[in-house]
Amino acid sequence: MNSIKAGRWVVLLFLAITLMFAAPAWAQTGQSEVDSMQSMENEPTDPSYNAPYTWNISFGVGTASGANPVGSFIPVVATPLATDADELKIQTFDIDSGVLFSGRVAYRAWWRLGVEGEFGYAAPGVLITETNLQGANIETEPFGDYSFGYFSVSARIDLVDARITPFLTGGFAMTFNSYPEGESSTEPGFLFGGGLDVRLIDNIYLRGDLRGLRASIDAPLLSRGILEQFEADRGALSTQILWTLGVAVRF
Repeated sequence: MNSIKAGRWVVLLFLAITLMFAAPAWAQTGQSEVDSMQSMENEPTDPSYNAPYTWNISFGVGTASGANPVGSFIPVVATPLATDADELKIQTFDIDSGVLFSGRVAYRAWWRLGVEGEFGYAAPGVLITETNLQGANIETEPFGDYSFGYFSVSARIDLVDARITPFLTGGFAMTFNSYPEGESSTEPGFLFGGGLDVRLIDNIYLRGDLRGLRASIDAPLLSRGILEQFEADRGALSTQILWTLGVAVRF
């Protein structure tokens, strides 16, 4: 028992001596970490802070897909007097998904606020879903070609200024839509969302973002003229989800 107690006292004494010598080093390390954190906190919140880079150019590849239907109708049956609900079909048009290519140029105007211009292009196509009035017999298939390009001018705010930089964007966009049968239109809209810049080496960053593009499209043209009689269906609003992953260069 005495040997066990003696061993315990030796261990406790050893720990006490270790702590005595380690405490000043820990205190110095802790203080340096606090100073570093305070400098990081003060730097991005100071409006007079000058960022090392003013311009940001990036290129990305991703996906564009529709988030809501752009038109639906009930075709006229062969017998106008038919009352059988099974003969009536609801046809709904949705934007499919396709590869998105985009390029951006951003300029930091003041503090963490800047302006960003972007051009993108995608050809997602159109899907048509046919159901009866009871919602049964669902059938979805490709319907036709649809592609669009857009140009946007957005405000950009970097939430922090660090190796990992989250940001928010939002602004005005013009969409250039191309429908089946060679028809096209130009419509205004707006772009909103955000993303992350992650520094890889020096001024080279990996950029990932997720945005929504809200714009009007000419829904009747998507159905090759079938909806021409329904003028109210023109100019249906569409929200398309855009995500991209690419490389950004700051200078």
